This record gives sequence, structure tokens and C-alpha cells, in this order.
Amino acid sequence: MWILYDFETSSRALIGQIISYAFWVMDERWEPVRTLTGKIRLKPTEFPELDAILITRTRIDLLQQDGKSEIDGAFEIHDFLSECIREYGHCILAGYNSSQFDLKFLRTTLIRNGINPYFMGRLSSIDILHYIQHIAMTHPNDFPWVSQGEYWTFSLESVSRSLGVLDTEQAHDAEADVEIMRNLIRCIEVRYGDALADFRPVRLPHNSRCEAEYVLFKQRIKATPPEKTIFRTWYRLFQSKSDLIVVDIYQFHEKKPNTLLALMGVLRYINCNTQYFSTEPISQAEALEWNSTITRVDELAAELKLNRDLYFELIKKPWDIEYQIHDMGFERINTLNKMIRQLTQSPERYQAIVTQNWRPNAPEKDRFLIQLFNRYALNNLPDLPVDLTDRYIVPRYINQTLVRDGDDSPTIASQIERAQCLLIGNDDQSVLIAYLDYAHQFIERYNLNRFLKTSA
Repeated sequence: MWILYDFETSSRALIGQIISYAFWVMDERWEPVRTLTGKIRLKPTEFPELDAILITRTRIDLLQQDGKSEIDGAFEIHDFLSECIREYGHCILAGYNSSQFDLKFLRTTLIRNGINPYFMGRLSSIDILHYIQHIAMTHPNDFPWVSQGEYWTFSLESVSRSLGVLDTEQAHDAEADVEIMRNLIRCIEVRYGDALADFRPVRLPHNSRCEAEYVLFKQRIKATPPEKTIFRTWYRLFQSKSDLIVVDIYQFHEKKPNTLLALMGVLRYINCNTQYFSTEPISQAEALEWNSTITRVDELAAELKLNRDLYFELIKKPWDIEYQIHDMGFERINTLNKMIRQLTQSPERYQAIVTQNWRPNAPEKDRFLIQLFNRYALNNLPDLPVDLTDRYIVPRYINQTLVRDGDDSPTIASQIERAQCLLIGNDDQSVLIAYLDYAHQFIERYNLNRFLKTSA
């Protein structure tokens, strides 16, 4: 059974939160047979990005009044998906750009509230964006390409408008966006005859004559206008059931890397569950041309002792736990759930719960567990000492050392100033006023005037 879904969030970054959600369970005619929609109020420690609020036209005062707590929303979503699986068997979640956005927000939200997001393998996912890209690559002369500056754009709005599915601006409302996805799928299946059910985001060519996998293949990729697509040639270096590590063979030939860092620069990681990587076989003549280069790749990888474990160690970034929430480890999700339930029943036992689950020289995963528990406590315990809240609020919103792209993230002060400038004559004046009121409350709550100069 297919489930179309969409989230609106307080930020593009995973450290933000879901503020509204919509799920449609679809029948074979792409008609909804069961739905779930809801809103989640902002957590006490959440200061939303102004652009996210303006895009969705969210009145924060109404969101805070009508929305559920994050943990209640997380359990409602989890219970809904669990019921769908019990009733229909294996289900497929499908969203637009969901592999890089909605799916990550879903899993992050569930895990940080102590809820297992994997459903015993009975819930898989497909990104409709990848499906659309596949249609464009396989029907390049019949697809209504849309350029945005120097690049082709595959945004939900641009694709839907170009195909006649949408004749107004996208509402950026979770349920409205799910309906657009449904209509887009219907249009694509009729126009091109390629069913979403038949789409596979990762396709590797096979040599049927000798029943061996190719290790060298080419991929159609989006080019810059006026070209529609170009090819890139890849060599498969490592492969498991769920992922690939491939070498851009042309780049390797041109750059001739001889160090581990240089070699990493021409590698690409492909997650078979979340990425689009559809490839084609190359001719025997092309393969022969690359033989010496492939030999050099293998020799260099052996010389540098590169394997999958070392690759993942080298690409790991020191980002906050909520950007890489899986690093806590699957086995600790139930422990976090138990700690959260204990805190809910006895808030005065906060320190005892931490002490019980923490010891000196604990593994890094235990530190991540405590971090996530402390984040929950910050948002659900009243009257925490200022020094405890500062450990999170200051690095996230003031120094921005907690933010993955801190240098590019707008500060609280800059967002307040921009909201004030937009007030005059703006159609979304009520949205901006509510945003500024929330900003004032947020600054007061955490005494941020110690760090900010603002008239909010």
C-alpha cells in the first residue's frame, strides 16, 4: 500500500522540527482511503526560521494554541503507520524530495522521542522527485524541462506547473502538497506509461550473457541548459546489499590522485534506500579504454588500505547528534524511551535518571543518548537552571556552533530585523506580528538580551 506524505517544518535543517504533517493512504486508483493530518506546536527551545514561517504562512500564535506537543505528534504518526502496516501489510512512504528531507525529519523526530522508526522492515520509502528525474532522463525529448538560472529545476511547483497539474502558486501546506503529488503521479503514469510501482531508484546494469555484474557503467545526469542530460562514467569500488562506493573514473584519470584525501575527492557514496542512481552499460570498446585506469584505482586503494570502514570514518563530520541521530545506535532507542517515560512520571527524578544511565568514560553512543534525553528534558521540564538551558540555547542560536551550516544560518537578531522591515504593507502582516511576538517571548524566556541588541 502506498502512503503519500509531506511535512512543513520550522527549518530546513534537521535540528528544527515538524510543525504540520499529512499522510494519505492510497488505493490502486490513487484515491485516499485513509488520512492523517495534524499540527505540532513549537518546542520551548525552538526558534523558527523566518523564511519557513513565511513560506507556509504559519501564524505561530495559532500553532501554539492548536498544535500538539512533539512527542504526542510523534506517537500519533507512529501509531497511524503501525495501524496501516497491520491492516495492509508492507507499506511504501512516498514524498517529494523526501529522501533528503521528510524521511530524515520523520526518523529524527521519532528517535529523539524514543520511538523506533523502522517498523520491522515493513515500511519502505520512495522519493517522487527521483521518479520525476527518471522520467526526464528516459524521455528527454518529451519532458517539459524547466530551467532556473543555469540549472534545470525539479521542484514540485515547477514540475507540476510545466505538466499542467498546477495553475497557481504552491500553497506549501502539507495536505495540499500531498494532493499535488497525487495528481502529478496520475499525470505522469498516463502521459508516459511508467508506473510509480515499477520505479527503482538504484539500477545497476548486468551482463546477462556471462551472468556477472558490471563494475563499470555510465549514468545520465542533469546537465546545465541548453543540454538536457550528459553522461558520467563510474567504477564500482565497494558494494553491499544497501550501498555502493563508486569512483568517477574520468575525474580519477584527469586528477591522478595519489593520496587518501585526493582519492576521497573522486569517490561517491550511494545509499540504495535514499538516492537516485540509475545506470546503463557501456560498450566493450569503452570498457577497454578504461582498463589501465581501473587497475590504477585498485592498486591505489590497496596501497592506501582504503575499505568501507575507513571510508565512513573519513567522511564522518562532527555535527550535532540531531543531524546524525542514527549515531546513537539502534539498541539505545528503547533505553531513551524508558528514560523519557520515567521523566514524564516523575520529573523530580531527572538527575537520578541521568546518573543511572551515565558513567565516566562511557562510549560515545551513551553520550549521544544523554544528549537526546537532555534535549527532551529542556523542552518538557519547567524552571531548569539558566546554565543548563545555556548549554543548548547559546551554541545553537548565539554562537551557532551547534548548527551544521552556522556561517550561512540567519541569526535571531537578523531575522527579527527582517521581520520588522517586512511589516509595512505586507499581506502576511498577521504572520509577521505573531512571529515578532514569539521572538520577544523567546528572548525573555532565555534572557537572550545578554547577547542580543534588538528592539523585539
